Amino acid sequence: SITGYTLRIGDGTQEGIITTPDGTESVPYAQRLVINPGKGQDGSTGEGGDIYLWAGRGGDGGGTGGDIKIRGGQGMLDSDGGYIRMEGGDSSGAGQGGYIEIRAGYTYGGTAGHVNIQGGYNSSGTGGDVTLISGYGNPEYGNVVINTTGGINLWKFDNTGNLTLPSNTANINYANGV
Repeated sequence: SITGYTLRIGDGTQEGIITTPDGTESVPYAQRLVINPGKGQDGSTGEGGDIYLWAGRGGDGGGTGGDIKIRGGQGMLDSDGGYIRMEGGDSSGAGQGGYIEIRAGYTYGGTAGHVNIQGGYNSSGTGGDVTLISGYGNPEYGNVVINTTGGINLWKFDNTGNLTLPSNTANINYANGV
């Protein structure tokens, strides 16, 4: 439950939509839609305002929770599609940079949620790469760690090019008999 000023759109019979005008002859591009909470008080250590996107709860008779979908804009003809960029906040001093956490849903007895990261695809069936970069621009830091089963099995690709397998094993299973 949250309290405060509330903007409620619609009457429950139609979707609520927030949009900007389409481009025109004099201004051919559409304008941005910006949601920007206030900053902390000057001269204080006050935190800037957060943005929460919470999908609706399911009905108490067993309804499924709502979804949050984020999608870049569609490019027309041979133009590129829009992109999605998520960045943690910067520190203007010696503080730690903000982090990004992607976590699947918890359950009280069913199957836990999944995290699926996949590259793009095209009509010929070829896919785009999935690239993990850590410690960009600083060779001393930035390992890529895959942690399974709560830290018991760690795969570590370190910043010197070494790969450490879980429990220092060297078991390799080749797919398709290769």
